Amino acid sequence: MSDKVYHCRYDIQPECGEFKREGADGKGLADAFIFVSILREGERAHDGSTAIFSFDGQNDGEEVPDTELFHTWALMASTLMNKPDCRPWQREIAKQTFEAVREKITGMKMH
Repeated sequence: MSDKVYHCRYDIQPECGEFKREGADGKGLADAFIFVSILREGERAHDGSTAIFSFDGQNDGEEVPDTELFHTWALMASTLMNKPDCRPWQREIAKQTFEAVREKITGMKMH
């Protein structure tokens, strides 16, 4: 048995259906979601691990398609490139990532 102490506990119980904001009953609403569980074992990022879970409510609860995960990852890069708490090199990598994806998509649309 591990002696690790965790700092979050979660229980995600997604529901498929059609919901309106008025009937949300305090729950979040989305068409799909991506959840990243992060385990930190040490001070360095490579010491930890992550698990990514996704749920597509418009597709009977199947996982979110990889193409949509990729799109979300690119949008995260566009957010991170402007986050003041990121180090300058992190913002630069996020910017380069987002711009490379945007350039590729723009080039694909032109052909």
